[in-house]
Amino acid sequence: MLEISTASLQNGKEIRNEVREFRKDAKSYLDDEFREIRKKLTSIEDALARAGIQVSYPIRYNT
Repeated sequence: MLEISTASLQNGKEIRNEVREFRKDAKSYLDDEFREIRKKLTSIEDALARAGIQVSYPIRYNT
């Protein structure tokens, strides 16, 4: 019985560690994607500004 409890505890720890790593990887990936989207948006805004088109947003996001 003790062996089963020990194995279950070890499995729980491994799952917890995998979830933590997944969250860390997902956050990193999403941060990178968002950064790329912001770069592209800035390029588009700059091109529009050079063409004399002003872009305004109802909501401004912190960058």
